[in-house]
Amino acid sequence: MRMALWPRNNRGYVLVIVMGLLAALSVMALSLGAATRADLEQARRFQDEAAAELLSRAAIEWAMHYLSTAERQGTLWQVPWYSQSPTFQARPLGPGTFDVRYSDASGALHDGLQDEEGRINLNTAPATLLAALPGVGQELAAAMVTQRQQQPWSVPEEVLQRGLVTASLWYGSAEKPGLSAYFTVWGSGKINVNTASPVILGTLPGITPAMVQAIMRYRQGDDQRLGTADDRYFRALTDLSTLKEIDRHALERFGDLLTVTPSAFRCIATGRVPSSAGQASVHQRLVVLERTANVTALRYWRRLD
Repeated sequence: MRMALWPRNNRGYVLVIVMGLLAALSVMALSLGAATRADLEQARRFQDEAAAELLSRAAIEWAMHYLSTAERQGTLWQVPWYSQSPTFQARPLGPGTFDVRYSDASGALHDGLQDEEGRINLNTAPATLLAALPGVGQELAAAMVTQRQQQPWSVPEEVLQRGLVTASLWYGSAEKPGLSAYFTVWGSGKINVNTASPVILGTLPGITPAMVQAIMRYRQGDDQRLGTADDRYFRALTDLSTLKEIDRHALERFGDLLTVTPSAFRCIATGRVPSSAGQASVHQRLVVLERTANVTALRYWRRLD
């Protein structure tokens, strides 16, 4: 028995339906492909961000190991950690690199670590030292001391958070550093004569501009520039007396406030993972490391956005 043929109109309807289904399936496939690509891209971004965070942590561990090695070699006082770009810049590890850097008073970034004892400790410094800083004065210094007697400063930024200073005074500008460049709450509480700025040295009781200039000239070496190969450092506080501008009586006035060996360090630990799309994943942490009893420990960190 021969099967009846469909009318031409019916065959046309079927063809239209089939074409419609194919078109719908194509749209679904395209949508699914786009969604899959978006999911894959998001997964890759998440993976890169996680890797960047791990690289940032690796930078912290590496800096701690570096400081421990310098301590064993007895070279911490020579400030090997202050400015060595090949040592601290773009160190490869796994899928990316990590950097160890610090920000100076003007906000410029440098490779290496920054000495916290090049600053004045909010929790231990006499009011006279605090008052001698630009923009502080006796009234604000007294308020800082009163506040720390009630509750010690846990981070320097609390001076701003507790409302003792304005944001402009705290952060300053590119032309004039703010108080944030001068304060710390970590370390021994003494000022490192090998790393302190002229502003910090100028707060010492009885010190004169000529004494500060003599210290800086000694540290700058023959080329009179810091951060170069001929920089010099004081190995002991008694070495200060070799400068004709500084005598025994001067050391008696401010020697107890000084040190030549750092114990706390600040840096920005950065992990970076390159991307084929051109936008690298970056994770940054502000870190404070402290050496106590021959051990380097992480004292503080916060994420930098």
